[in-house]
Amino acid sequence: MTAIELAMAFIDAVRSDFKLLLNRYGFREVGSSTKLTGAALTTANGTHYLRVSCDFRDHYVEANFGPLREGVVPPVPIAPPATPSEVREIPSGVMIWSATGDKAASFATGSYEAGSEEDLETTVSRLADALETHARDLLSGDQRAWHRAADLTVTREWQAS
Repeated sequence: MTAIELAMAFIDAVRSDFKLLLNRYGFREVGSSTKLTGAALTTANGTHYLRVSCDFRDHYVEANFGPLREGVVPPVPIAPPATPSEVREIPSGVMIWSATGDKAASFATGSYEAGSEEDLETTVSRLADALETHARDLLSGDQRAWHRAADLTVTREWQAS
């Protein structure tokens, strides 16, 4: 399977496996991209976006959630935020960790084996299920959940709430 075929399979898997979650929170597809190194599907509702992407080099699937800026999806941040107030998007590993307290398992949710379309599709499904289960407050716009996740995004240190 070529990288472009794998990218298209990824986009199809996201459309299928994230369908219920996207519908529940009013997200609609606003763009997609496929490259030799990965792929991404971007969705938005009236206030936030959810970008699901895959990096073929790292064998990792991730979803990033954040507020729209002036009604549009902002570009992918280049530099990591220095403070929680600078966080523009929350990665899926942090969304899950914030709810479960299990950092290692939360970040492992997005890992898949190199070049395996079946494992990539299974990982997309696993990530969609994990976000449906553990990111409800955040995806619903709960500011307390956002602040907790933003703090974890910057500090990477668990603080009992």
